[in-house]
Amino acid sequence: MSDFQSRRETRLPIESIVLPFLGSRGADYQPFDYIVQDVSPGGVKIVIPSWVLGRERIHQGERINLHVPFEIGGKVLYSGTAAWQRLDLDGQGQIVGVAMDQGRPLSYPVFFSVSSRQLAIDFSSFESKGSLLAKLAKDLYLLKQGCLIYLKHLSAFFSRISDLSYEEYGQFREFVFEDIIARTKKNADYLTMFHERMAKSNGSLEETCAVVDLAELRQAVEPEMYIELFKSVYTDSFAMQYLYAIKELENKLYMGYNTLVLVYCSTL
Repeated sequence: MSDFQSRRETRLPIESIVLPFLGSRGADYQPFDYIVQDVSPGGVKIVIPSWVLGRERIHQGERINLHVPFEIGGKVLYSGTAAWQRLDLDGQGQIVGVAMDQGRPLSYPVFFSVSSRQLAIDFSSFESKGSLLAKLAKDLYLLKQGCLIYLKHLSAFFSRISDLSYEEYGQFREFVFEDIIARTKKNADYLTMFHERMAKSNGSLEETCAVVDLAELRQAVEPEMYIELFKSVYTDSFAMQYLYAIKELENKLYMGYNTLVLVYCSTL
């Protein structure tokens, strides 16, 4: 590797990545924590930690989105189906083998290479390593702000198309919708401050990552809206399209968060 490549590119063995990522179910968009255990041309083996199993468990044949790019056979894949699953006898959690089959172009120059069994981060298109972190932070706050804008517009729009009575919808809006909007705004405000802090950082990538609180960041990225709850209120397909659009923004949030975790891991 040339001196330029060593400065601009980082490669780490997959087994060194021990922090959890955010995945989501294909059916209901619900997020879950997982840890990458192994990769092969046949797919990806992940562990759903034991602390997650009380809330989430993956079933064989279920589609799941890992929101992390895996380069397999020249293709970049993010999603697949659970080919098999079993509980780990040592109590780590549920082990799932994911047959990866759906992809999209890279959003960021960060991916798992299955052939080399390494994490690859290419900083060559950024002024500095820290500017990649600032880019990720900016995207996170913009995406959450987008969710907030959608929700505010939809709150008023849905009042006219809900199958609930006027009184019932008033209660739903007060105790459910307004709570969702309030929590989304709180998280959007946090991500805005996080972006400003990352943009102003003049330290090295290691110094900047050292002040990142991944637990707080994850909480701010998590969704505030459970789509199954709204399915029982709105049967209008046009309305559901807006809700699914919010979920797609959340999927991009997971991707940005996971990429930030990978960059964070490169400094450990």
